[in-house]
Amino acid sequence: MRRLRRILLVIVILILLLAGAATGYVAVTMRKMLPQTDGTLSFAGLDGQVTVYRDAKGIPQIYATTTRDLFFAQGVVHAQDRWWQMEFNRHTGLGRISELTGKNDTALRSDVFIRTLGWNRAAQADVNAAPPETLAVLNDYSDGVNAYIGGKSGSDLAVEYSVLAVKGINIPIEKWSPLDTIAWGKAMSWLLSGNLDNELLRTDLYKTYTRNSDPMQRRWSMTTICHHILTISVKRFSLRKNCKSSRKRPLCCHQWSRRELISAIWQRRWLETLLLTSIRLMASI
Repeated sequence: MRRLRRILLVIVILILLLAGAATGYVAVTMRKMLPQTDGTLSFAGLDGQVTVYRDAKGIPQIYATTTRDLFFAQGVVHAQDRWWQMEFNRHTGLGRISELTGKNDTALRSDVFIRTLGWNRAAQADVNAAPPETLAVLNDYSDGVNAYIGGKSGSDLAVEYSVLAVKGINIPIEKWSPLDTIAWGKAMSWLLSGNLDNELLRTDLYKTYTRNSDPMQRRWSMTTICHHILTISVKRFSLRKNCKSSRKRPLCCHQWSRRELISAIWQRRWLETLLLTSIRLMASI
């Protein structure tokens, strides 16, 4: 019995030692990837001294004497704080997500979609057409990013590289370029265009209810205006309704009651925007 207790005690001690070693390794590894927020860093290519001040929330403020140094430092700070996000974003913008995920049907479909849209080609066209002063800023920023990531391995920059390595995915660290910056700008343009239909709706409303329109038209009741808003929305968003013949086809406005229109718009989660638009519209009449 006493021997069994000793064996159990040894096993517990070994488990605790292994857990402590693993915790220490993770802590050191994670700490190595955190940005340096004090002290001094030296990089070749700067014209002078640059000061990066971080406030209580860790938000950096950059002070430099030249534009070159300012954008160079911004590249360094971005790479310190957000390198994996930057890595993933540039692969997204260029339709190269599969390089990060390995064999993955969802990532492959996304790459095909992005390359079909041509974000990479549009980004390259913008780089080629950029005026010298814009290209200089993009190159200064890229130089700062590359100054920070240069000579570092993936495990030095982000834990995601180590996780992917377990799956057999080893990603080489490529230099940052102006194309990478512009490519993510294309991706952001796509992501921020989700309100395209709303903007087209407001354009239709403005054309119909402009201040310079017929005074009789401006006296239409709130109910009539709301009905017109909903009618435009049905046309814009191609809402459909089951007919008695059980065939589905686009409906004209006279086939909908106001209640049915409101219900349909609510299901598409556009009612809040439409009501807000109508209120602003009434305030301008």
